[in-house]
This record gives sequence, C-alpha cells and structure tokens, in this order.
Amino acid sequence: MKNQASGDWVVKKLGEVTDIYGGGTPKRSIPEYWGNDVPWLTMEDTNNLNVVGTAQYISNEGLQNSNAQIVPAGSVNLSCTATVGSVTINRIPLTTNQQFNSFHPHNGLIPEFLAYELMYKKKEIQNLGGTTTIPFISKSSISNLAVSIPPINNQQKIASILSSVDDAIQKTDQIIQKTEKLKQGLADELLNSKSKNWKSFSLKELCNFTTGKLNSNQAVDNGKYPFFTCAKETFSIDRYSFNTKAVLLAGNNAAGIYSVKYYHGKFDAYQRTYVITVKDESVLDYHFLKELLNIRLNLLKDFSVGTNTKFLTLKLLLSLEVSLPPIDVQRQIVEILSTLDKKIDAENLNRDRLKLLKAGLMSDIFGQKVQIN
Repeated sequence: MKNQASGDWVVKKLGEVTDIYGGGTPKRSIPEYWGNDVPWLTMEDTNNLNVVGTAQYISNEGLQNSNAQIVPAGSVNLSCTATVGSVTINRIPLTTNQQFNSFHPHNGLIPEFLAYELMYKKKEIQNLGGTTTIPFISKSSISNLAVSIPPINNQQKIASILSSVDDAIQKTDQIIQKTEKLKQGLADELLNSKSKNWKSFSLKELCNFTTGKLNSNQAVDNGKYPFFTCAKETFSIDRYSFNTKAVLLAGNNAAGIYSVKYYHGKFDAYQRTYVITVKDESVLDYHFLKELLNIRLNLLKDFSVGTNTKFLTLKLLLSLEVSLPPIDVQRQIVEILSTLDKKIDAENLNRDRLKLLKAGLMSDIFGQKVQIN
C-alpha cells in the first residue's frame, strides 16, 4: 500500500510500519506474579505523553505466566478499550495491561510523530470500537489503520512543533496545581483560626436551606437561565425558580466530588442541589461561606450517606459548626483567596488556548493544509 497522500507523504497501514505488542494482566490471586521486576503500564500512568516509570510492577514470573509482552523503549502505547484513544510513549522497556496495544516504529518513522498522528486520529480510532457499552478495538482493526508519513526530517520538525506546545500545556498544568495547593493550604490556615474574636455558630443559625426544583434531564440547549446540577457543568434552561444571592452546594457526588459555588441572579437547580442563603450578611459574607464549605467538604464526604452515589443530608449540614471572624476580616480573607482564584482562572484560560492551538496545528499538519519543510 504505497499510495501518495500529498507531496512526499506516503499512506501506510499501521501494521506495516510498526511491530505491534499486546498487553496482559497476571492473576491477582497469585502474589508471586507481582513485584518490582517489570514496569506494568495502566491508565493511571497516562497523564503525560512520556512514560519514564509506572505505578505498578509485575514479577518476571508474572510476565511468563500472562499475555503481557515486553514493549521496547520508544514505542507508542494506545488504549484500545474502555477509555479509547489515550496515547503515550514509553521511554523505558515495560509491559502493559490488556487495555493497550503498543507500536514500535520501524526505521523511517519516529515515535513522537506517530504519537501525535494517533492523537489526531482519536475520533477515527474511537469509531473502530463500535457502539457497544465498553468499546473494544481488535488488533487486526488497529493494524489496518491508515497513517500518513512524511520524510523523517519533516516528522522531526512536526514533532518538535507539537511537543513545544505540549511542554507549555504541562508547565501551565503545574502552575495550576501549585496554585491550587497553595490556596488549599492558605484557606485551611485562614479559615481554621483559633483567634479569640472568632465566634462559633451552626449553619442552622446562619443560613436558610432549600433544594432545587428540577430533574437533571430538564436542561435545554439554548435557555435563558443557568441550571445548576450536581455535576460541575452549568446548563441553560427556560425557567427560573430563584432570584437571589446563594451558595449552591451539590448534594451528591455523582461527578466524583462535591461542588460548591456562589451565584447572584435568576437560576434554577437540580433537586439534589442545596440553595443556601445567608440570614444576616452583616454576620456572614457569602463568599466566605463558599470558602468555608469548600474546606469542610473534604471532611463532610466521610459522613455522607448512600451506597453507590453518596449524598449530604440536610441534618448533617444544619448541624455543621463553623467559626466566624468579624465581617471585615471575612472580606479580607476572601480577597486574599480570590486573588489566587483569579490566577487559577487565568492559567486555565491559558491552558484552554494552548489546547486549541495544538488542535488547530494538528488539523493543519495532518490534514496537510500546510507543509512543514
């Protein structure tokens, strides 16, 4: 298959230009199959493009008694079931679980270029998995995937351009993580002060609680008012039940976490969302309340009830004890924390722009709208 794509680009099947390795999982019931001998790649190791170590290891005995194979360093690993389309490059020899197929490029194809082309083809790859509940892409299907390959020097330039954007995204992620950690630590310190002029209250004394009115399936695409659910997304809706200042607390952790936010205006909310209003704003600042709840949620989750989806009961929330400084001190604390929030928001926006830039570059390069010489 030597069809010319465009210019000097050549179309090949993935199986023609790489050696393909599969993964496997040794039996968990046999402790001797697990140890510190051989790195074993799973989805928890795919947060970065380059893999230099893994969270889990198998033993040499486990390797011999499973379908796992040693994948040479410089191979591209692609998740082909469940979360389809995750791409990494292993910089060390390793094994993988059965979720991955790994591709070691032949001469004339560099792993960095192949990795970015597979990222670009993510949607096409996902479609190979069909419409089943848990998608699965067979080795034969992925080996027949068409890839377009330019000369080696072009591959190197393309990989360099895209990796520089990836580096910027990774640095931005690190700044966000460090700032979030700084805010968490500072908030813990500021909001848990034992100063003598801080007074203790229950939330029942300070706040009124009600819940949202709607089911989550009542969201619309182009509505007039925000609709707050237990997930972090805010949907539009054509009606509102509230027109007030409020702190909105997701009553269950369907999204994996409890979310809390402040809003002022017309809105509606899901039935499991608590709409919290302050009885006396000269005693409690709304933004201070939001920060208090953000800190306390880490503790509250241990007291939530339910089997599959956990939720916070009103009884628990009403009994929650909080310490408040004078209102002017509350506002000073909020101002300090909001400065860090603004930095996090700015870095998130910067990361979104970089991701759009990367997507645009991949579309232009792999769609061969521009030539990289």
